[in-house]
Amino acid sequence: MTKQLEIDPLLPPETVAQEAPVGVNPIDRLKELPQIARPKVPEVSTKSFRYDAILKDYETILRLDPNFIFAYYNMAEIYSLEKDYRAAIDSYTQAIKIEPQFAEAYFNRGLSRLSIGETAVGLDDLRKAGELGVVESYSIIKRMQ
Repeated sequence: MTKQLEIDPLLPPETVAQEAPVGVNPIDRLKELPQIARPKVPEVSTKSFRYDAILKDYETILRLDPNFIFAYYNMAEIYSLEKDYRAAIDSYTQAIKIEPQFAEAYFNRGLSRLSIGETAVGLDDLRKAGELGVVESYSIIKRMQ
């Protein structure tokens, strides 16, 4: 008497048709099979529908409260993740206009500016962030000079 392996929907039909000999553990039998090509999970871009939906939510929030600095800041963070540094810079700038002492916005705007080659103004932003208490900005400034 033989036992048939449990059917895995991802296995090719010729593999499923094979029977395991009596007394052979089906798991051991599966280990003997050649590597089965399974569909690869597609790589997901950091730009996804979820970010788009989140950005739309922040835009809605800003229509309700145009001075909500964290909406601008969080939008800038998303743009940075998407490597849309110019949009990130614009959003950080909006947050800074509302709260001129927003150290993290200066720091991240500086990094975004460095990412697109705007070194002088990027370093200026990092200096301002350092003055406002973001001490790690000084190590970046030192490396860039």
